[in-house]
Amino acid sequence: MYQNWEELEQSIVDCKRCKLCQGRSNIVFAEGNKEADVMLIGEGPGADEDREGIPFVGKAGQLMNKAFDALNIERSKLYIANVVKCRPPNNRYLFCSFSLDGSCCVHGYISATNHCNSFSRIVWIICVTK
Repeated sequence: MYQNWEELEQSIVDCKRCKLCQGRSNIVFAEGNKEADVMLIGEGPGADEDREGIPFVGKAGQLMNKAFDALNIERSKLYIANVVKCRPPNNRYLFCSFSLDGSCCVHGYISATNHCNSFSRIVWIICVTK
């Protein structure tokens, strides 16, 4: 198990545990405050996220930023991630085919994230999806 967030992030720098790695430009790990009270987690990166290596920078992220602004919430004070770290082919939902792709992220990364959360104070995990 990982002792801290940095070890967890380093463990996936060149991940090739599933077929999703074949089409990615960048691994999209996470962004934000690891000491946040709130973690937002999406399904997987889209084209913009894959290109930039940052979660929620595309259309959905822009809409989310507008909502944050309206609520007077600073994005940098939240922890934002995705279940899978590589862009699914044609941006398709992976939950239909986890037996083929992405299950290593769900079982490995989410489990490790929960362990790392014991080092932080995240109290709310909010799933974001279409």
